[in-house]
Amino acid sequence: MIPGWNLVATRPRYSVGTMKRGDPRAALAAAAVILAVALLDYLAPASADFGPVYMLGVIIAAWWLGWRTGVLFALIATVVRLVVDSSTGGLPGDSSVAIFLWNGGSGFLVLAALAFATDRVRIERERWRRVDAERRTLLRLLEQELPRPLRAADRFARTFEDALGASMTEAVHAQFAALRRHTEMPSFWRWTCSPWVISGVGASTSSCVRLP
Repeated sequence: MIPGWNLVATRPRYSVGTMKRGDPRAALAAAAVILAVALLDYLAPASADFGPVYMLGVIIAAWWLGWRTGVLFALIATVVRLVVDSSTGGLPGDSSVAIFLWNGGSGFLVLAALAFATDRVRIERERWRRVDAERRTLLRLLEQELPRPLRAADRFARTFEDALGASMTEAVHAQFAALRRHTEMPSFWRWTCSPWVISGVGASTSSCVRLP
């Protein structure tokens, strides 16, 4: 052990929650989900419908890798499903090539649309997160910078009153007293913020109004 160093050996932990946009591990996760669903579909009775479950792999791919990769996995899931159905008797024996192509094409279109919709939801979610971060930065900046001119105005009023002293009339004194009341925090600039959530994107923002 190196003197002055405290080294702790830890095993890296990977989970879906730690993956970022464009992480190649998402492709492995999507492929694993599709293969697992295909295995269950193969082992289950032919009457069991696993079509909607194949959507999980497409959603994973589109969420972390974009709609193009999601469409690719939609094609893979469609082909795998047709292979499993044909090998387990899930397709009618007297079905024609047209019916076979119709089933595959309609299933692919549904999965492809799901991939595109998932990617759009992810993009909107990130956009609202950026808007929310900018809003928090602006409010933090206002909280830091707004009191400075107010304090300066208060110091000016007090200094001017001290300079005038006894020669200041009651009317001028009333005017400066009103100025000091308006520059006091938080009576001059009080905010109330009510958080609200944009439905479907999971990003929060707030609506702030000035109180009298």
